[in-house]
Parts: sequence; C-alpha cells; structure tokens
Amino acid sequence: MRTIIKIWLQAMLAVALLFSVASAQVDQTQADEDIFLYKTIPGDSLWNIAQRHLHNIKLWTELKKINHLPNDDYIEPGTLIKVPRKWLKVNQSTATLVNAIGGVKIINGEKQTLEFGKDFTEKDSLILSTGDTIVTSDDGLATILFKDGSRLLLQSNSELILNDLIALGDGSLSDIKLQLDKGRLENRVYSSPISNTNYEVKTATATTSVRGTVFRMGLEDEDSVTEVVSGKVAAKAQEGESAAELLAGQAIIISKDGDAKQVEMLPPPVFANFPQLIEAVPVKIDVEAIDGVIGYATKIIPVGSDEQDAVSSMRSEGNVLLGNDLPDGRYQMMVSSIDQNGVTGQPATYEFILNARPFAAVLATPAQDEKVLLRNLTFNWDKATDEAKTFYLQVARDDKFRDIVIDADNLIEPTYKPEDLLSGIYFWRVASIDAEGMRGPFSATKDFRILLEDPNLEKANVKTVDVQLEWAPLEAGTQYLIQISDSTKFEKIILEHSLTENTVFVENLAPGTYFFRIQSTAGDNYFSEWGLPHQFEVLDIQSVSAKIKP
Repeated sequence: MRTIIKIWLQAMLAVALLFSVASAQVDQTQADEDIFLYKTIPGDSLWNIAQRHLHNIKLWTELKKINHLPNDDYIEPGTLIKVPRKWLKVNQSTATLVNAIGGVKIINGEKQTLEFGKDFTEKDSLILSTGDTIVTSDDGLATILFKDGSRLLLQSNSELILNDLIALGDGSLSDIKLQLDKGRLENRVYSSPISNTNYEVKTATATTSVRGTVFRMGLEDEDSVTEVVSGKVAAKAQEGESAAELLAGQAIIISKDGDAKQVEMLPPPVFANFPQLIEAVPVKIDVEAIDGVIGYATKIIPVGSDEQDAVSSMRSEGNVLLGNDLPDGRYQMMVSSIDQNGVTGQPATYEFILNARPFAAVLATPAQDEKVLLRNLTFNWDKATDEAKTFYLQVARDDKFRDIVIDADNLIEPTYKPEDLLSGIYFWRVASIDAEGMRGPFSATKDFRILLEDPNLEKANVKTVDVQLEWAPLEAGTQYLIQISDSTKFEKIILEHSLTENTVFVENLAPGTYFFRIQSTAGDNYFSEWGLPHQFEVLDIQSVSAKIKP
C-alpha cells in the first residue's frame, strides 16, 4: 500500500512540475513573443475566439492564463485580448492601388517597376503585395486601400514599403506594417465591431501604432512627425522603451537621436475671404494672415469622393493656398495650418466650384495704363487655346464692371474697333466661348485712358487792334488752357487764359509773328499734353482774315 502511495505522490509531483514548466513557458511566451491585441465583439468567449482564429482550439485555456480573465464564457465587448502571434492562423493578404495621379511607380518584390500612365492607368485596380514599394514624384499622389477598409494617401515626393500585409485568424484580423522612407502620408485606419486591425508605420526614427484613427506621418529632414486628426495613436522612438499616447489634436516630433517633443496642433483655419468660384488654374488663393502660421497644407477632393482620394495635395509658404491644374468641377479643399515646428494642424473644409475653361483670352492692346486717342483705339487679344471659338468683350468705366459701355458677345475675330467713347479711364476684359456656347472666365482686367483729340487749329482771325482765335470744339465739359508766345519754345508767355469756350479774343497785340497752343482738360480733370504750336501774324492793316472754320 505504501508503495502505491509513493508512486502516486511521485506521479502527482511530475504532473505539478509539468504544469509549472507549462506556466513558465506561457509567461515566457507572453514576455518574449510578438503580441496581437484582439478586440472582443458581442458574443465572444475564449473558446470561440480560439476556434475562429487559433491553430489549436485547446489554446483557449492558455489565453485565459495570459489575460487573467475570471470568466471564459462572457467577455465584455471591446476588451483587448493578448494573443501570441504564433498561435494565430496566418495568410498573406494584399492591398489595392485605387487612385494614382502624376508620377507614381510600383516596385515589386522582383524589382520590376510599373509606371503610372505607361504600365497602368487610373482605370486599373492594381493589386499590391507584401514587399512592394510605392514611389511618388513631385506631382505624384497614390491612394492605397487595404483589405480591412483602411485607406492611405501617399503624398508627393514620398517612398513607402509594404513590409507586411497579413490576414490573421479567420481573415477578419489584419496585420499591416508599413515603412515610410521618404515624404509624407495620411492614414484612415478602419475600425468596426467585427474587424480587428493592428496598423503600424515605421520611419528611420519612430514607430506609430494605431487602431481605428485618422493620422498623418512625415519626415522633416531627419525628424519623424506624427499628427493625430482623430482617434488616438501610440508613437515611440525606434530605440525608445515606452510609447507616448497621442489624442486628436496632438502631434509628436521624434529626432534621429530619439528625442521626443509633443506639441498641440493648430486649430482648423478660418478664412472669411475663401472664394466659392475659382476661374484660373493652377489654383492659387491669397488669404489673410493668421498669427503663428507659416504656411498651409491643402488637399483637394472632388465632391462626393473619399477624403483619401485626393487629386491635389500641396504645401505652401506664407498666406497662399495652392492646388494643381484640375479639370472644371465641384471640389472640397481641406486646409491645415503649418506651425513653426513644421507640424500640420487640424483641417478645415471649404467647398468651391472651378470654372477655368475655356481659358480666358490674353489681352494685347490697349496695354495697361496706355493713353490713346479714340481714332487710334482698337482692342486686340490672343486666344489661349483652340477651345475658344468666339469671344465676349466688356468695356466699363469702373473696375467692377457695373458701368458697362461696351458689351460685345460672340465676336468671331479677336479684335474690336469702338466708336463714340468719350475721353477718360476705361477697363476692359475678354472671355472665351467654346463650340457648345459655354463661356469661360474673364481675363485679367486692364485699364487705359482715351485722350482728348488735339484742337483743330487753322488760320487765326487777325485785326490790327483785336485778334480772335477759334478752334474746333471737343466733347462737352472740356476746358481749354491757351498760351500765346513769340517763339515756338514758349520761353516767354505773353498771354495765358483758361476757358470753356472754343474761342478767345486778344487785344492790343503789336504787329508781328506769334504762336499759340492749347492744353485740354477732360471732364474727370485729366490734363492732356500741350498741342502743337500754331503760328499767326498780326498785320498793321485794317483788313481781317477769314474766320477760322470749325
């Protein structure tokens, strides 16, 4: 009997040791192995989690030990369960290049290069795999859609490597690991009650991990910048021990030395003068200055499109918003301020209509600030493209074109000869009209001045005592300044007189040769140049010359 008891005790000790070793192995597994954080959904239990996602259903007991759960039959939805990755079913996944603009290259695992516009177009849904590299040039943009619904916008002058695209468990778990070697990207990581995604972006100096958020990441010189638009992000230096948790509106700058600086992002910018209609490309909008803002990041999306399917993404310095040369249509511009650290702030969204086509004509003559006589005035312009079939000319007395004096539509030739315009300042512009009768935007405005004509000075009426000078009148409201001298250079002024009539009487001139000239002042008080001198004689006779004809 004692022998049996002894054997039984030895067996129990062996079993205890085995359990002790197993527990130690589990603890070591938890400490050393890569962990996938699984977010539970309604109805989850450790048993069905193991059934759906693990290689061996019996590992549910180990899950209970790792996570110290008191109840394996009911787990509160949203609870994060630690799962060693080696226990999970693993399948390679893919992503899809759903949008490409400008210079975009895909370099696959075999180092083969596909170029946008040559090997694939915007109509192609290009499948991406683990190991692929996406490279964008100065004008390039690329949007990547992952299997879990997460979406990434790779901006211009950037390079991204898809380090891991893995589907775990029953396929509803995603493990996405990316490496940003150059440039900037924007991410919207998908989150839903029935999908679990571990999403990680690395640079040379930092690692960012997220679950269900919108964030941006970029390289400024050798520093990594992470900016959280919504949700929360864990970011740490590559050599760091602990990660900083960032909430919406927060950013972190991690230097190549591992130094971390956490800052608050600037709020969405507010512009009172943002235009609802833009009539020129590339898009350039001047805005009022905002304290603490050194520039702006703009992202333009067609109305109704996903926010990551941008058709333009640019950064500018100073008080200007920039966009690419885009087709006409309705757009949203998402604008974020850039602070002195180079951190991009929270976005504001503005909607606008782009109507830049057919392109406006290029104004030729009269040139800006040109002064011209009406008899010499002809409007001339050049069409910008062959889209322009006819033209629409407007001439006004004000730069807002409220007082329009010429409104000439459907002009076939790029020229126009005006009639019956009074002297003064005018403003002119031309729009193009295409074959369908659609009118594009007006050109930039130029202003010019129509001068008064020189008075028609013919022969003077001369008497020995009195002289009468008469000339053809100009437009109503003109004022005349007349000067009389005994030389063509008018060094000595014998008489100077201002009047509104086109005739003047001069008394008691001694016989001799004289010259007179006239300067005209228009109704808006603009002075013309002096007219050419006109000669007349005062004779010592009683006869009178024929009256000057108008």
